[in-house]
Amino acid sequence: MKVLSIWNPYALLLVHGFKMNETRPYPCPASIVGTRLYIASTKVITPTQRTLFADEKFQSYYRETGLPEKLEDMPNGFLVGSVLIHSSDPYDEEIDDLTEEEILYGDYGPKRHVWRTRDPELLDEPVPVRGQQGIWNLNAATVLPFRPVEQKR
Repeated sequence: MKVLSIWNPYALLLVHGFKMNETRPYPCPASIVGTRLYIASTKVITPTQRTLFADEKFQSYYRETGLPEKLEDMPNGFLVGSVLIHSSDPYDEEIDDLTEEEILYGDYGPKRHVWRTRDPELLDEPVPVRGQQGIWNLNAATVLPFRPVEQKR
């Protein structure tokens, strides 16, 4: 099974169906278009993620999703679900089906590619994985033993 690692909250937004496109600096490989791609959230939370997540306009949409309020409360370093890759197109400012919310949930800068997704599926329980950059194969070596969940008081 092929997996794509994505920063949170974008991984969760994608598998919950709030985000329908993933943007990348390269086109989606033709062998992936038309197939189901699993989504893993990255383990590390970067300063760039924190800055984008704190943006008030981003938060005005994000708060309506019901997803975790803090990056640390998200399943980071987990397989979280899958999406069907419908198509891949170079980004063009003339694309007319992008909402303000969708644009806030991606990087629609120059020389970017829009990976259009459909049919998001959320896993019943996140699965801990040893992620990799880009597209990678899910196998026994990449699935980690389940970690006990800490109870919050």
